[in-house]
Amino acid sequence: SFSRRKPKKITTWSALENERFYLALRKVGTDFDLMHKIMPEYSRDQLKRKFKREEKMRLSKVDLALSYSMRIDDNVIEKVPEPEPITNDRKTKKIKKEEDCKPLKKAGKRV
Repeated sequence: SFSRRKPKKITTWSALENERFYLALRKVGTDFDLMHKIMPEYSRDQLKRKFKREEKMRLSKVDLALSYSMRIDDNVIEKVPEPEPITNDRKTKKIKKEEDCKPLKKAGKRV
């Protein structure tokens, strides 16, 4: 039997969206997580698939966008959240949970 996957949503990109994609490509390169922060209406996977498709069909335009990179604006950097530092409280909670676990019962021999 075959597992059922969700069908991928086919998105058609307008000319304006294409220009935004190439502008984001010039700003952040192939960092699709950061590109997703610039274009939140598209998932990281959609942006990566768009890049792969454009790389196959318009390699010269992609190379041109990557070779003439732009400086990242401050407002783009502000949109990216900083990772939270890991505190000792989280580690101790994990240890307590592991200590509270009961050992599994050993199964007897099956005849």
